[in-house]
Amino acid sequence: LERRLDTILADLEETGTDVSSLDLKVETFSLHVSTARDKFALAQRHIEEARRLRKDEDQLDAALESANSGKKLVNEAKSELRSAEILLRDIARGVKAAGGTLNIEVQEDTEQIVVEEIEEEVA
Repeated sequence: LERRLDTILADLEETGTDVSSLDLKVETFSLHVSTARDKFALAQRHIEEARRLRKDEDQLDAALESANSGKKLVNEAKSELRSAEILLRDIARGVKAAGGTLNIEVQEDTEQIVVEEIEEEVA
């Protein structure tokens, strides 16, 4: 997706269109997606640790703490994705206003789709 956005902006730039504001939005979008990936990966490690710890009755408190940390990270990652989705919608409007086309349909469930893609990458 990020590569497609870069290609679209490069095409617009070749036509003489100023895409500096869109470039910044794409960079910020990429940062949100990257941060979400990192948080999901860390969350998965916490959840795996919680699973390992819960096998030992003496470690149940530590398991719960690790699971809660993982859950918090998942929520933070989802927040990053919501921010990325808002930016993607704004980028799509900006590309269209600049005379370009963005063949990315931003759906209501975009967050879930990206979450699933990230979870597959992390797994």
